[in-house]
Amino acid sequence: MKELPYFKFYPSQWITGNISFLSFKEQGAFMKACCFYWAQDCKLKTQQVKRIIDEDLYNSLLDNGLIKSDGEYIIISWLDEQLEERKKRHEANVKNGKKGGKKSAELRASNQGGLEGGSRVGVDHGSSIKIRKEKIRKEKIKGVVGEKQFSDPNLHVDDELKNILTK
Repeated sequence: MKELPYFKFYPSQWITGNISFLSFKEQGAFMKACCFYWAQDCKLKTQQVKRIIDEDLYNSLLDNGLIKSDGEYIIISWLDEQLEERKKRHEANVKNGKKGGKKSAELRASNQGGLEGGSRVGVDHGSSIKIRKEKIRKEKIKGVVGEKQFSDPNLHVDDELKNILTK
């Protein structure tokens, strides 16, 4: 799985939760710990946390139940839940992607199998519809460029782009 770009953050929970009763310093330390924790795929050693936030702040976060520790690693439950959710979604996407890829490969294989000596023996009507739609799209682009049907008088298409679009 790729780097985790974000985690869900609910401002209403932040404002109404126990964290709002802590000092701004403690709140900032917690957010910093969360960011490091998330960036490390929810595996952050206790010693690493103590290097990025003051030990007094770390102890305060422990005392207030915002983070837990198993001795070697810290635990931030709500981020662990999000990570599990993302992993499940990722696995489902991979599974569905494989299904789609397999279907596409089968379709390509059946299309290539129908070609002999440059002529098609077996006609795949689905592919011919796709080809027709693509041809219609190209003709629409050619028509717009060829007839210069631009609604914006400030829009100028240079000749090189026109040549590309009319091919």
